[in-house]
Amino acid sequence: MPFCQRSGYGKFLIEMSYALCMIRGVPGGPETPFSDLGLKTYIAYWTRRMAATLKALEKEKSDISIDGI
Repeated sequence: MPFCQRSGYGKFLIEMSYALCMIRGVPGGPETPFSDLGLKTYIAYWTRRMAATLKALEKEKSDISIDGI
């Protein structure tokens, strides 16, 4: 829906779907985007999640490693 683009709804829906999967105890989530814009939204979502995780680890002054992530 072009009129909803760049409003943050895609990232919100991805976050909600992962939260529902965690509540239900089902591993994973919606990993197959429907379009090229959906793929870009997933990449942006996971980039934001990884940056937040790295920032939290840095704030705790713990060693940052791939295994820790």
